[in-house]
Amino acid sequence: MVKVFVTDIASLADPSENLALIDRLPTYRKEKILSLKKEADRKQSLGAGLLLRYALNKHGFSDADVFVGDNGKPICPGVGFNLSHSFDKILCAVGQGDLGCDVEKIRHAPRRRIRRFFSLPELEYLSCTSEWDRTFFQLWTAKESYLKMTGEGLRKAPTSFSVLAKDVSLPCIFQKFEDDGYIFSVCAMEEIENRLIYVSDDELFT
Repeated sequence: MVKVFVTDIASLADPSENLALIDRLPTYRKEKILSLKKEADRKQSLGAGLLLRYALNKHGFSDADVFVGDNGKPICPGVGFNLSHSFDKILCAVGQGDLGCDVEKIRHAPRRRIRRFFSLPELEYLSCTSEWDRTFFQLWTAKESYLKMTGEGLRKAPTSFSVLAKDVSLPCIFQKFEDDGYIFSVCAMEEIENRLIYVSDDELFT
């Protein structure tokens, strides 16, 4: 079963000003953090590394089991995982096989040129909603999680498929969560636990 972990990085310090914060992380993550120019990006990468470390530990794995593949993506043999971040939230989904996840803060969503983002069925669905911003990000995070699960990413146009239940061709499972002004979506080929597991700062550094 896929478990879904979330943490909030609002209170994390800038790792470039306190290198002790990255001591527990593997070399590839340390290098990535210190290469980032913006403080917000460094904090997000730090939070992602710490949350992944925590989640893998809960599944009986450690950072030592992770290596970076040819495509630059971290891999841990024997377990599937995916990370996403938006503003102060970091999301990590962990399971047995291929999966994808995405998080977005609910905010003002574009109304112009949305034909670049959604298929015709999704556009029709959007046109009927009274909660444009919320519905936009529900659809968008679902699409992102689907593309990350299949590994197609930017190779597949977001307008070429629909994540509405009646249109999904793969036998995959979608799970959506909404909390604290954010939308969280997970897509997997196995059952997904129907709750978010919040991880505190203290737990991240345990």
